[in-house]
Amino acid sequence: MKIVKATDVRSSFRNLRLIDVDADDVESIIRETITPVKMNGCLNEQTTIIPLRDDATARRTEHLDFSGAVQPIVFEFDHDSLNHQRERALIIAKKIPSPAHLIFSGAKSYHIAFWFWRFASGPEEYGTKWWKFYRYLWRKFPELIQYCDVPRKQMEETDPELSSKVKWSLVPDVQMSSANHYFRQADGFRKETGKKQELTVLNSAKEYEPLSIEDFIRDVTLPKSVQKKNKTGRRVAEPPGDPFEIVKTNVNLVSFIEKITDSRHMNNGKFNPCPICGHNDCLHVDVDKKVWKCFSDSHNSGGSVIDFVMELKGMGEADALRWITDREGIDSRA
Repeated sequence: MKIVKATDVRSSFRNLRLIDVDADDVESIIRETITPVKMNGCLNEQTTIIPLRDDATARRTEHLDFSGAVQPIVFEFDHDSLNHQRERALIIAKKIPSPAHLIFSGAKSYHIAFWFWRFASGPEEYGTKWWKFYRYLWRKFPELIQYCDVPRKQMEETDPELSSKVKWSLVPDVQMSSANHYFRQADGFRKETGKKQELTVLNSAKEYEPLSIEDFIRDVTLPKSVQKKNKTGRRVAEPPGDPFEIVKTNVNLVSFIEKITDSRHMNNGKFNPCPICGHNDCLHVDVDKKVWKCFSDSHNSGGSVIDFVMELKGMGEADALRWITDREGIDSRA
Protein backbone atom coordinates (compact mmCIF):
# COMPACT_ATOMS: atom_id res chain seq x y z
CA MET A 1 0.00 0.00 0.00
CA LYS A 2 1.15 3.56 -0.70
CA ILE A 3 0.81 6.68 1.45
CA VAL A 4 0.01 9.70 -0.72
CA LYS A 5 1.95 12.96 -0.49
CA ALA A 6 0.88 15.99 -2.53
CA THR A 7 1.94 19.62 -2.85
CA ASP A 8 -1.72 20.67 -3.09
CA VAL A 9 -5.18 19.23 -3.71
CA ARG A 10 -4.91 19.86 -7.46
CA SER A 11 -1.79 17.73 -7.92
CA SER A 12 -1.95 15.28 -10.83
CA PHE A 13 -1.28 11.62 -10.14
CA ARG A 14 2.15 11.75 -11.78
CA ASN A 15 3.15 14.58 -9.43
CA LEU A 16 2.26 12.69 -6.26
CA ARG A 17 4.89 11.11 -4.03
CA LEU A 18 3.85 7.60 -3.04
CA ILE A 19 5.45 6.09 0.07
CA ASP A 20 5.48 2.29 0.36
CA VAL A 21 4.32 0.88 3.70
CA ASP A 22 3.58 -2.59 5.03
CA ALA A 23 -0.18 -2.93 5.56
CA ASP A 24 0.42 -4.91 8.75
CA ASP A 25 2.90 -2.46 10.28
CA VAL A 26 0.90 -0.15 12.54
CA GLU A 27 3.83 2.03 13.53
CA SER A 28 4.95 2.45 9.92
CA ILE A 29 1.48 3.43 8.65
CA ILE A 30 1.04 6.11 11.30
CA ARG A 31 4.62 7.35 11.10
CA GLU A 32 4.67 7.68 7.33
CA THR A 33 1.27 9.38 7.28
CA ILE A 34 2.31 12.12 9.70
CA THR A 35 5.85 12.55 8.31
CA PRO A 36 6.22 15.14 5.53
CA VAL A 37 8.48 14.76 2.49
CA LYS A 38 10.28 17.37 0.43
CA MET A 39 8.64 18.04 -2.94
CA ASN A 40 9.65 20.79 -5.36
CA GLY A 41 11.84 22.44 -2.79
CA CYS A 42 9.41 22.47 0.16
CA LEU A 43 7.57 20.07 2.41
CA ASN A 44 4.32 18.63 1.07
CA GLU A 45 1.00 20.19 2.03
CA GLN A 46 -1.46 17.29 1.75
CA THR A 47 -1.81 13.60 2.45
CA THR A 48 -4.82 11.28 2.19
CA ILE A 49 -6.91 9.50 4.78
CA ILE A 50 -6.67 6.04 3.17
CA PRO A 51 -3.58 4.92 1.16
CA LEU A 52 -3.62 3.78 -2.45
CA ARG A 53 -3.18 0.23 -3.71
CA ASP A 54 0.22 -0.73 -5.05
CA ASP A 55 -1.22 -1.01 -8.56
CA ALA A 56 -3.10 2.31 -8.46
CA THR A 57 -2.93 4.36 -11.65
CA ALA A 58 -4.98 7.31 -10.36
CA ARG A 59 -6.02 8.84 -7.04
CA ARG A 60 -9.55 7.56 -7.26
CA THR A 61 -11.82 5.94 -4.71
CA GLU A 62 -11.74 2.58 -6.50
CA HIS A 63 -7.92 2.55 -6.12
CA LEU A 64 -7.90 2.99 -2.33
CA ASP A 65 -6.31 0.28 -0.20
CA PHE A 66 -8.35 -0.61 2.90
CA SER A 67 -6.08 -3.45 4.03
CA GLY A 68 -4.06 -1.37 6.50
CA ALA A 69 -3.96 -2.56 10.10
CA VAL A 70 -5.00 0.90 11.31
CA GLN A 71 -7.19 3.60 9.80
CA PRO A 72 -7.86 7.20 10.86
CA ILE A 73 -11.02 9.20 11.41
CA VAL A 74 -10.35 12.88 10.70
CA PHE A 75 -12.37 15.94 11.74
CA GLU A 76 -12.05 19.62 10.91
CA PHE A 77 -14.09 22.41 12.53
CA ASP A 78 -13.24 25.26 10.19
CA HIS A 79 -15.95 27.66 11.39
CA ASP A 80 -14.67 27.71 14.99
CA SER A 81 -11.94 29.75 16.64
CA LEU A 82 -8.48 28.19 16.73
CA ASN A 83 -8.39 28.28 20.53
CA HIS A 84 -11.69 26.43 20.84
CA GLN A 85 -10.72 23.90 18.18
CA ARG A 86 -7.57 23.09 20.10
CA GLU A 87 -9.40 22.97 23.44
CA ARG A 88 -11.99 20.58 21.97
CA ALA A 89 -9.29 18.26 20.63
CA LEU A 90 -7.46 18.10 23.96
CA ILE A 91 -10.65 17.30 25.88
CA ILE A 92 -11.82 14.57 23.49
CA ALA A 93 -8.38 12.96 23.16
CA LYS A 94 -8.28 12.45 26.93
CA LYS A 95 -11.53 10.45 26.69
CA ILE A 96 -10.54 8.48 23.56
CA PRO A 97 -7.26 6.76 24.55
CA SER A 98 -6.26 5.75 21.04
CA PRO A 99 -3.43 7.33 19.00
CA ALA A 100 -4.45 10.87 18.06
CA HIS A 101 -2.84 13.84 16.34
CA LEU A 102 -3.73 17.50 15.94
CA ILE A 103 -2.54 19.23 12.76
CA PHE A 104 -2.65 22.99 12.24
CA SER A 105 -3.87 23.80 8.73
CA GLY A 106 -1.59 26.79 8.40
CA ALA A 107 -4.65 29.04 8.31
CA LYS A 108 -7.95 28.95 10.22
CA SER A 109 -8.39 25.37 11.40
CA TYR A 110 -6.97 22.20 12.87
CA HIS A 111 -7.40 18.64 11.65
CA ILE A 112 -7.76 16.07 14.41
CA ALA A 113 -7.04 12.45 13.51
CA PHE A 114 -7.99 9.46 15.67
CA TRP A 115 -6.42 6.09 14.76
CA PHE A 116 -8.31 2.82 15.25
CA TRP A 117 -7.77 -0.78 14.31
CA ARG A 118 -8.90 -1.42 10.73
CA PHE A 119 -12.65 -0.82 10.68
CA ALA A 120 -13.55 -0.37 6.99
CA SER A 121 -13.13 -2.66 4.00
CA GLY A 122 -14.42 -0.11 1.48
CA PRO A 123 -15.47 3.54 1.02
CA GLU A 124 -19.13 3.05 1.96
CA GLU A 125 -18.25 1.31 5.22
CA TYR A 126 -15.67 3.99 5.96
CA GLY A 127 -18.29 6.71 5.52
CA THR A 128 -20.77 4.87 7.72
CA LYS A 129 -18.24 4.46 10.54
CA TRP A 130 -17.19 8.12 10.25
CA TRP A 131 -20.78 9.28 10.66
CA LYS A 132 -21.39 6.91 13.57
CA PHE A 133 -18.27 8.13 15.37
CA TYR A 134 -19.35 11.73 14.74
CA ARG A 135 -22.76 10.98 16.28
CA TYR A 136 -21.07 9.23 19.21
CA LEU A 137 -18.93 12.30 19.91
CA TRP A 138 -21.98 14.56 19.62
CA ARG A 139 -23.83 12.49 22.22
CA LYS A 140 -20.75 12.27 24.47
CA PHE A 141 -19.69 15.93 24.15
CA PRO A 142 -22.86 17.95 23.32
CA GLU A 143 -21.24 21.13 24.61
CA LEU A 144 -18.40 20.73 22.07
CA ILE A 145 -20.08 19.20 19.02
CA GLN A 146 -23.41 19.72 17.28
CA TYR A 147 -24.84 17.24 14.81
CA CYS A 148 -25.80 18.32 11.30
CA ASP A 149 -25.54 16.11 8.21
CA VAL A 150 -25.74 18.86 5.59
CA PRO A 151 -22.83 21.10 4.52
CA ARG A 152 -23.24 24.71 5.57
CA LYS A 153 -23.24 26.14 2.04
CA GLN A 154 -25.89 23.68 0.90
CA MET A 155 -28.16 24.41 3.85
CA GLU A 156 -27.74 28.16 3.49
CA GLU A 157 -28.92 27.85 -0.11
CA THR A 158 -31.78 25.42 0.46
CA ASP A 159 -33.03 26.35 3.94
CA PRO A 160 -31.51 29.61 5.25
CA GLU A 161 -33.93 29.76 8.18
CA LEU A 162 -32.87 26.34 9.42
CA SER A 163 -29.22 27.17 8.76
CA SER A 164 -29.48 30.23 11.01
CA LYS A 165 -30.39 27.93 13.91
CA VAL A 166 -27.30 25.73 13.55
CA LYS A 167 -24.26 26.60 15.64
CA TRP A 168 -21.78 26.01 12.83
CA SER A 169 -18.73 26.48 15.03
CA LEU A 170 -19.58 23.11 16.59
CA VAL A 171 -20.21 21.28 13.29
CA PRO A 172 -17.30 19.50 11.55
CA ASP A 173 -16.69 19.48 7.81
CA VAL A 174 -18.78 16.49 6.68
CA GLN A 175 -16.68 16.09 3.54
CA MET A 176 -14.09 14.43 5.76
CA SER A 177 -16.37 11.37 5.79
CA SER A 178 -14.95 10.53 2.35
CA ALA A 179 -12.11 8.00 2.50
CA ASN A 180 -10.54 9.63 -0.56
CA HIS A 181 -10.40 13.11 0.92
CA TYR A 182 -7.13 14.98 1.41
CA PHE A 183 -6.19 16.23 4.84
CA ARG A 184 -3.38 18.47 6.02
CA GLN A 185 0.09 16.99 6.15
CA ALA A 186 1.43 17.06 9.70
CA ASP A 187 4.49 19.34 9.87
CA GLY A 188 3.99 20.14 6.18
CA PHE A 189 4.14 23.58 4.62
CA ARG A 190 1.20 25.65 3.38
CA LYS A 191 2.44 27.74 0.46
CA GLU A 192 -0.66 29.93 0.45
CA THR A 193 0.08 31.35 3.92
CA GLY A 194 3.77 30.52 4.23
CA LYS A 195 3.11 28.71 7.51
CA LYS A 196 4.12 25.34 8.89
CA GLN A 197 1.27 22.89 9.48
CA GLU A 198 2.46 22.14 12.98
CA LEU A 199 1.82 18.72 14.51
CA THR A 200 0.69 18.26 18.10
CA VAL A 201 0.79 14.67 19.35
CA LEU A 202 -2.29 14.21 21.53
CA ASN A 203 -1.94 10.47 22.17
CA SER A 204 1.37 8.99 21.03
CA ALA A 205 1.27 5.73 19.07
CA LYS A 206 4.24 4.62 21.19
CA GLU A 207 2.19 4.96 24.37
CA TYR A 208 -1.36 4.23 23.20
CA GLU A 209 -2.40 1.10 21.38
CA PRO A 210 -5.13 1.62 18.77
CA LEU A 211 -8.63 0.86 20.01
CA SER A 212 -11.54 -0.70 18.17
CA ILE A 213 -13.93 1.94 16.88
CA GLU A 214 -16.76 -0.50 17.63
CA ASP A 215 -16.19 0.15 21.34
CA PHE A 216 -17.64 3.61 20.72
CA ILE A 217 -20.16 3.21 17.92
CA ARG A 218 -21.72 -0.19 18.65
CA ASP A 219 -25.00 1.31 19.86
CA VAL A 220 -25.09 4.26 17.44
CA THR A 221 -27.74 4.31 14.71
CA LEU A 222 -27.71 6.61 11.71
CA PRO A 223 -30.65 8.65 10.43
CA LYS A 224 -32.06 7.67 7.06
CA SER A 225 -30.56 10.79 5.49
CA VAL A 226 -27.01 9.56 6.10
CA GLN A 227 -27.85 5.98 5.11
CA LYS A 228 -29.21 7.31 1.82
CA LYS A 229 -26.10 9.48 1.33
CA ASN A 230 -23.83 6.45 1.71
CA LYS A 231 -25.80 4.51 -0.91
CA THR A 232 -26.50 7.21 -3.48
CA GLY A 233 -23.70 9.72 -3.01
CA ARG A 234 -26.25 12.49 -2.40
CA ARG A 235 -26.94 13.91 1.03
CA VAL A 236 -30.53 14.55 2.05
CA ALA A 237 -31.07 17.00 4.87
CA GLU A 238 -32.18 15.78 8.25
CA PRO A 239 -33.68 18.70 10.17
CA PRO A 240 -31.03 19.18 12.89
CA GLY A 241 -33.17 21.84 14.53
CA ASP A 242 -35.95 19.48 15.64
CA PRO A 243 -35.23 18.68 19.29
CA PHE A 244 -37.93 16.01 19.41
CA GLU A 245 -36.31 14.07 16.57
CA ILE A 246 -32.88 14.45 18.18
CA VAL A 247 -34.16 12.85 21.40
CA LYS A 248 -36.13 10.09 19.64
CA THR A 249 -33.06 9.17 17.57
CA ASN A 250 -30.48 9.17 20.35
CA VAL A 251 -32.17 7.56 23.34
CA ASN A 252 -31.82 3.79 23.69
CA LEU A 253 -35.42 3.03 24.62
CA VAL A 254 -34.75 -0.32 26.29
CA SER A 255 -31.99 0.88 28.60
CA PHE A 256 -33.86 4.13 29.25
CA ILE A 257 -37.00 2.35 30.47
CA GLU A 258 -34.92 0.04 32.66
CA LYS A 259 -33.08 3.04 34.07
CA ILE A 260 -36.16 5.07 35.08
CA THR A 261 -38.45 2.22 36.17
CA ASP A 262 -38.29 -1.11 37.99
CA SER A 263 -39.39 -3.02 34.88
CA ARG A 264 -36.96 -5.33 33.11
CA HIS A 265 -36.61 -6.29 29.47
CA MET A 266 -37.37 -10.02 29.12
CA ASN A 267 -36.04 -12.57 26.62
CA ASN A 268 -39.34 -12.44 24.73
CA GLY A 269 -38.74 -8.76 23.94
CA LYS A 270 -41.34 -7.49 26.41
CA PHE A 271 -41.07 -5.53 29.66
CA ASN A 272 -42.48 -6.92 32.90
CA PRO A 273 -44.44 -5.37 34.33
CA CYS A 274 -45.54 -2.47 32.14
CA PRO A 275 -44.63 0.49 34.40
CA ILE A 276 -47.67 2.43 33.20
CA CYS A 277 -50.52 -0.10 33.50
CA GLY A 278 -48.84 -2.67 35.78
CA HIS A 279 -49.69 -5.75 33.66
CA ASN A 280 -47.22 -8.39 32.48
CA ASP A 281 -46.39 -9.49 28.91
CA CYS A 282 -48.02 -6.47 27.28
CA LEU A 283 -45.32 -3.82 26.83
CA HIS A 284 -43.20 -4.40 23.72
CA VAL A 285 -40.31 -2.27 22.44
CA ASP A 286 -39.25 -2.24 18.79
CA VAL A 287 -35.50 -1.61 19.16
CA ASP A 288 -34.93 -0.75 15.49
CA LYS A 289 -37.86 1.67 15.16
CA LYS A 290 -37.33 3.08 18.69
CA VAL A 291 -41.01 2.85 19.60
CA TRP A 292 -43.01 1.07 22.30
CA LYS A 293 -46.51 -0.41 22.42
CA CYS A 294 -48.61 -1.65 25.30
CA PHE A 295 -51.25 -4.16 24.21
CA SER A 296 -53.20 -4.44 27.48
CA ASP A 297 -56.92 -3.65 27.29
CA SER A 298 -56.63 -1.12 30.09
CA HIS A 299 -53.77 0.80 28.48
CA ASN A 300 -53.45 0.06 24.74
CA SER A 301 -51.08 2.90 23.93
CA GLY A 302 -47.64 3.46 22.45
CA GLY A 303 -45.25 5.83 20.72
CA SER A 304 -41.76 7.27 21.15
CA VAL A 305 -39.63 7.76 24.26
CA ILE A 306 -41.28 11.18 24.65
CA ASP A 307 -44.75 9.62 24.62
CA PHE A 308 -43.59 7.10 27.22
CA VAL A 309 -42.43 9.81 29.64
CA MET A 310 -45.59 11.84 29.02
CA GLU A 311 -47.74 8.90 30.11
CA LEU A 312 -45.48 7.68 32.90
CA LYS A 313 -44.96 11.09 34.48
CA GLY A 314 -48.21 12.77 33.44
CA MET A 315 -46.26 15.51 31.65
CA GLY A 316 -46.92 17.59 28.60
CA GLU A 317 -44.80 17.12 25.52
CA ALA A 318 -42.40 20.03 26.14
CA ASP A 319 -41.87 19.07 29.79
CA ALA A 320 -41.25 15.44 28.84
CA LEU A 321 -38.66 16.53 26.27
CA ARG A 322 -36.88 18.70 28.84
CA TRP A 323 -37.00 15.93 31.46
CA ILE A 324 -35.34 13.46 29.08
CA THR A 325 -32.64 15.83 27.83
CA ASP A 326 -31.73 16.88 31.37
CA ARG A 327 -31.54 13.28 32.54
CA GLU A 328 -29.65 11.92 29.50
CA GLY A 329 -27.38 14.92 28.98
CA ILE A 330 -28.57 15.40 25.38
CA ASP A 331 -28.12 18.77 23.71
CA SER A 332 -31.33 19.10 21.69
CA ARG A 333 -30.87 22.76 20.87
CA ALA A 334 -31.01 23.75 17.23
